[in-house]
Amino acid sequence: MPDQSDIIIRALTPADEPFLWEMLYQALYVPEGADPFPRDIVRRPEISRYAQGWGQADDLGFVVSTDNPALRLYQRSGFEVIANSGNSFTMIKRMAAGA
Repeated sequence: MPDQSDIIIRALTPADEPFLWEMLYQALYVPEGADPFPRDIVRRPEISRYAQGWGQADDLGFVVSTDNPALRLYQRSGFEVIANSGNSFTMIKRMAAGA
């Protein structure tokens, strides 16, 4: 288990928007043997809504490392992994309407 001083958990901020765009692109499913999508596909409205203007009052996200034992804590707290870039996860927590 890593030393607790090695564990860094932080909330995403508006400055993390470029990271969100990259994670959004990496999360797109590309069948084996198919060409990857052009990078600008994430700018399509049906996709861009997940990252555009990140940092609004209702936005909530955290940076969690794959070697971070806090991952299990987040999952037990209702967070769901939606992308894995190899060295980090992108997670969401679906909030109930009106929460």
